[in-house]
Amino acid sequence: MPYLAKGVFLPRFDRPAAPGPRPEFVPPNPTAQWRLGPDAGRNYARVSGDFNPIHLSALSAKALGLKRSIAHGMYMASRVVGETGPAMQEPFEWNIEFESPVFLPATVSIRISESGSPGERGTTTFTGWNQRSRRRHFHGWARPLDAGTQPAGA
Repeated sequence: MPYLAKGVFLPRFDRPAAPGPRPEFVPPNPTAQWRLGPDAGRNYARVSGDFNPIHLSALSAKALGLKRSIAHGMYMASRVVGETGPAMQEPFEWNIEFESPVFLPATVSIRISESGSPGERGTTTFTGWNQRSRRRHFHGWARPLDAGTQPAGA
């Protein structure tokens, strides 16, 4: 698997299908804003051990063809799931889809919405975007596992 090779495909893998047109994103009212400094990638690397140069500095990211360093996807995922998941005392599953990179430094607008009856936990959805450009960075959900789908030992 090419780690830092944008647009390179190995012969044994099929070229991904061209995505269809995305529906227009209309930003909702944010429930939070994250301010990420230029050191967010380095801070995450120290914790995770993932020292990918595209996350460490503008200089190392530029050497690899990016305009600035970008926030790590797993950092963004862990942060948003951390804000949606702690209220869940039971095991839960989650999913995130990335649409555009978060160039550092950045302010990311976040919308977290919960569904479910009072006293019952339903699916929590989340979206992160750039308020100025109206470009969505990611979206996803977290929800409790049903009793029949919980992993063994849970």
